[in-house]
Amino acid sequence: MRLKIREVKNEELSECLKLIRKTFMRYEAPIFADEGIRSFMRFVSEDNISSLLDKRSMWLYKAVFKGKLIGVAAVKDLSHISLLFVDEKYQRKGAGTALLNFCIKRIRRKNKYAHKVTLNSSPAAYGFYLKFGFDFDSDEKISEGVIYTPMSYAL
Repeated sequence: MRLKIREVKNEELSECLKLIRKTFMRYEAPIFADEGIRSFMRFVSEDNISSLLDKRSMWLYKAVFKGKLIGVAAVKDLSHISLLFVDEKYQRKGAGTALLNFCIKRIRRKNKYAHKVTLNSSPAAYGFYLKFGFDFDSDEKISEGVIYTPMSYAL
């Protein structure tokens, strides 16, 4: 699959957040308590993400295939992948791997001092990240109802 990946423009933010929310509700929300769903939705609100982008503490990237948005990823604080979502029709076809590779290359370029990439994996994504080469940093955690496991990838 030949994807185009690039930074999200302000006018594209709503469409990207819609894909994130839709995918979250399909794959993650069923195992989260209401508190976790509300917490995640607050994080991916347009106001919150816009604020993080404006402060340049987050970079948001989109993957497009044949003119259609199929995935979104975010890098926060120059070394932490805080979002990675792929439209369900394009999962298991290389889009997530392409986005992850793109983010890691950006981290290496923007942060020459980074020695690892971190993320908080949802239970549904453990296998994907382990296959890529990430390792568990600790046991599963729950914060504000969000279930995740810290993972890292050595650069």
